[in-house]
Order: sequence, then structure tokens, then C-alpha cells
Amino acid sequence: MINLASFVMAYLIGSFPTAYLLARAQGKNIFELGSGSMGAMNTARNLSPATGISVLLIDLGKGLLAVGLARWLTGAELLPMLAAILGVIAGHAWSIFVSFRGGKALATTLGAGLILFPVVGIGAFLVLIILILSLKKRPILAAVIAVALFPVVTALILSFYGESGSSFIYKVATVALFSLLIIIKHLADLIKELAPKED
Repeated sequence: MINLASFVMAYLIGSFPTAYLLARAQGKNIFELGSGSMGAMNTARNLSPATGISVLLIDLGKGLLAVGLARWLTGAELLPMLAAILGVIAGHAWSIFVSFRGGKALATTLGAGLILFPVVGIGAFLVLIILILSLKKRPILAAVIAVALFPVVTALILSFYGESGSSFIYKVATVALFSLLIIIKHLADLIKELAPKED
């Protein structure tokens, strides 16, 4: 029950529709702008960089808050915190407050990951930055490749720090699952990005 409670609590926190509310405050509908994503990048491109940064920070904070609360309420038990990570990501990607639409969940994932395994979160973020800089004309492809590599990065870093057993398996499996969720959210944009351009 405690794992389910952690998931539900985190899902509701993740569902807070940051970009949607900030866009509505400016008389816009974020789902009708650009890619239609409720994420920081789409917000920055179609509203303003300042609004995009606000979305980035608040969405990152959602991840920190959800997993931080689960850690505090359960005495840092591993499984409730992993449930909270999945919950906050699912909430951001499929928010109950806006008809189960949402963003790509990268910022929220980073915030959630920084609580449970900060070194992994920082390592994954660096991989993302490197790939985006290497594939400037294919940012969605870069993001998908980076997210697909997150479980590998997690396994390597945890192994380096000597972690093994059930804790190692749970953490890698959780990262693999939320990586899959993020990739699913990126699929439509990735197909558009890779489609041949008409002359």
C-alpha cells in the first residue's frame, strides 16, 4: 500500500500543469502552440525564454518534491521512492488535470533522479547535453538516444560505486522504465524530425 500511495501522491504532484497555466495567464493555449507539448522547450520557443525557464525550474521542482516527500514520509525506503519517480513522471507526461496530456518529462525526471541517485542524474544530464550539442539539427533524436542510454549510464555508475543486489536491479529497472515512458512521449516528434523534407 505504501508503494501505491507514493505513486499516487507523486502522480498528482507531477500532474500540476505548469506550462498550461503559465500559457493561459498570457492568453494562450500551450497545446495549440508549436509541438503542442507542455514542456519547457516548447514554452520557450512559443511564449518567451523567461516563461520556458520558469516551466523548467517548476517541473524540475515537481520531481524533487515528489521523491523528496516519499523519502521523508517512508524513512528513505527504496521501493516507495522508486514508485514516486514513476508516479511523478507519469503525472507530468499524462496529467489528469488536462485530459491526460502533458510534456516530455525530461526536467521532471532529472529532478526526481537527483533525490535518489544524484550522481546518476548528473551523469545522465551530461550525456543529454553532449548528444544535443553533437546533433544540433536533430535535437529530438539526441534526446531519445540520451534517454535510451540512461539505464546503461545508471548501471555503469552504480557499479563504479560498488552497488549490487536488489537495490542495483530495482534502480536500473526503474530507470529503464521511465526511459521507455519518455521515449514514448518523444516518438511522434521524432518521426516528424526524421521524415524526409520536401523541396
